[in-house]
Amino acid sequence: MKKTPKSFREILWEQEEEDAKAEYNKIINQESLNPSQLWEITDENFYEWINKHYYPKLLDKFRNSLDRFDVWQRIWNLDDDQILKFGITSCIESTRDSKNIYKYIIESESHQGINQFVSSINLDGKIKPGGPYFTYKYKKTDSFVPYFDWIRFQTNVSDDTLKNENLLKSTGGSKINTDLIDHTILGGFKLLKMGGLEPPLNNFGILNTKHIEFGNFARLRFSGKIATQNKVLHISNSIVNDLLLVECELFQVTFYKCRLRDLYFERAKINSWKFIDCDVQGEIINSELSHVDIIGGSFDVIFRDSKLFDVQGHHHKTKIGFESAYLALKQAYKNQGEDAQEQIYYLKEKEYKRQSILVKFRINFKSLNTEFKRHRFSHKLLFRYINYHFKNLRLIGSYFLKMINYHYWGYGLKPIKVITSSILIMVLFGLIYFLQLTDFSFKAMNFLDAFESIKISISSFSTLGLFSDKVKDVSDSLVIFESIIGGLSIGAFIASASNMKF
Repeated sequence: MKKTPKSFREILWEQEEEDAKAEYNKIINQESLNPSQLWEITDENFYEWINKHYYPKLLDKFRNSLDRFDVWQRIWNLDDDQILKFGITSCIESTRDSKNIYKYIIESESHQGINQFVSSINLDGKIKPGGPYFTYKYKKTDSFVPYFDWIRFQTNVSDDTLKNENLLKSTGGSKINTDLIDHTILGGFKLLKMGGLEPPLNNFGILNTKHIEFGNFARLRFSGKIATQNKVLHISNSIVNDLLLVECELFQVTFYKCRLRDLYFERAKINSWKFIDCDVQGEIINSELSHVDIIGGSFDVIFRDSKLFDVQGHHHKTKIGFESAYLALKQAYKNQGEDAQEQIYYLKEKEYKRQSILVKFRINFKSLNTEFKRHRFSHKLLFRYINYHFKNLRLIGSYFLKMINYHYWGYGLKPIKVITSSILIMVLFGLIYFLQLTDFSFKAMNFLDAFESIKISISSFSTLGLFSDKVKDVSDSLVIFESIIGGLSIGAFIASASNMKF
């Protein structure tokens, strides 16, 4: 039987597989590769090489530098192979859930086979539709407590690196301000260098994307239109300072818990980027940003002559430091004339400030308890105790004022909230008048008095009670007080309505 000739695509795939095997044999036993070589190799070969030559050294450093990391591994039966299989970050970072600190090893079964991953949610027995003809079936195979949660339960952690779960906090560096710059963590461990260059493309003009943790991407540069075959470049817990994009178009990039200082984009187009819990500082000039998510961390970026489309920012309720992100997005949307988006981020900025007060209150309260536990009683400690209480009282007062400001009229932007608040105020005063008219007697209460009470309240709110005959039967002070609130509410409604942009 005559063989069907292979299509061009089949020939191409076979050639790619042969090239990948040859590349694997060439690099797998090399102890080190330069940044250009690391970018050139395929993602699969990169994964094999890094699991053999880099991540084991990193885990050794964890055992030598992180308090009882080896004990944690033994207790939860997490050897190096398992940690590398599920991802270092997934295994060590906390769940952020005070009610459940466990993570679960989940087995996923579908038409593509069986796969395992780590989840902070117990998906045991759950079934998820994956398409018109197949589903994902989940089964829990094991569970464990991530390292940062576990170590906090073992002792009072004083090390800021462990308390903040920030292994990049105490980084060192050498050959600063050059492409040869090195970064170290945990007192001398050198991060895998992948920066200081413009990543080379493969033979087909495509960027070989990577999924890497704990790398040094400082002074990384991109230019031109870069294809990635719809694959995501995922960088986590890494240094990405001095990231440069000039006349570049690059899609689908995710940064997770990275440090991106002195970022600079000019005439760039980015799409489907994510900055999650990152420390970002820099400048974006004459660029287009589409479908970008900024979640947690800090984002202090100046936008100049740039166009934003569906760029969203969200903060974590338990952390502070996100105000600059809301401010930048509010100003950027204002500059491009999107009043609705500007208003959204104005409100988010105000609400963030209000929620930050509670975080500061908890920090002060925790500091107060720590002071009393560590030191014996003294006049100096008593003075600090009183000072802490004054600080907390000011914070509580500021919080409630901002809460009223938000719920009453949406910081001057929500006239509907003024109407809602006014109705509630009239109902409240109506209830008080009803109790006065019936002398607080349940037997004397009737529908007519209830109607008169609401009538007095509405009249008092708007006209000092001039339209109700029974206003003389209730407290003059309450009527005057309600009329003052009514006058302020009418003014607030007019002011907030004038602030609306149609």
